[in-house]
Amino acid sequence: MPLPHLIGYKHSDATRRKIGLANKGHNVSREARLKISNANRKATLLRWEDPIYRQHMSDVHKGHVHSEEQKRKQGLSNIGKHSNPETGRKISQTLKKMKHGVGKRLSDETKRKIGEAQKKYKKTELHRLHLSQSHKGKKLSQSHRQACSDAQKRMGTIPPSRRGCIPWNYRGATPLAEAIRKTFEYRQWRSDVFKRDGFRCQRCGINGKIEAHHIKPFVQILIENRIMSIAQAIDCAELWDINNGVTVCSPCHKSIPRDTANK
Repeated sequence: MPLPHLIGYKHSDATRRKIGLANKGHNVSREARLKISNANRKATLLRWEDPIYRQHMSDVHKGHVHSEEQKRKQGLSNIGKHSNPETGRKISQTLKKMKHGVGKRLSDETKRKIGEAQKKYKKTELHRLHLSQSHKGKKLSQSHRQACSDAQKRMGTIPPSRRGCIPWNYRGATPLAEAIRKTFEYRQWRSDVFKRDGFRCQRCGINGKIEAHHIKPFVQILIENRIMSIAQAIDCAELWDINNGVTVCSPCHKSIPRDTANK
């Protein structure tokens, strides 16, 4: 049952002093502490069911900002503290019952502040190890995966941290790349490279089945110049620079590391 008559109630200094003197030297047993904890938990959940109490707590904390000294003390008090999984589960369940933050959307200003605060924080190797162990074997729910997908779509198809980078598993086998390889300009570029090198492999010297290899990967040129059509590719001077090509035979071409072997 809600207790609205206790909202805003404060003990006087004299009462707090008497309570302190009465409890001095009194050792509470583990069983008694557990009972007190359970009773306080039930009372907290009971209070949060009352909309008047929730509104009161919201008004009390609205606009409250911790001082730098308070933040420092809280940080020092939390050093070395590690809550076990059972404690984390209980906290999560309690917050869900209290509907803490449910349906709340952060403003862009709040997200910006969180982002700036996270940039200043550097995770230790131990922290990274704990994060890795906690996520190992964890499967995301369908709703969680959908939320991640929606967030990526809002940011763009490629996350900001990966924009302009060549994906490790991307080999250029896209319809656009294949279409560019079939153009007259590409065949002319390959022929010019062969003629300059005398139709011989520049690694082993044979003149068998030869191929033109891009020193700077073909895919990287497409991405850096943001080429999205054949017309843009034809206008890209870097793509047809014969100094970026070298003649190699098929076996030597296969021996070139994959991250530089995009022809």
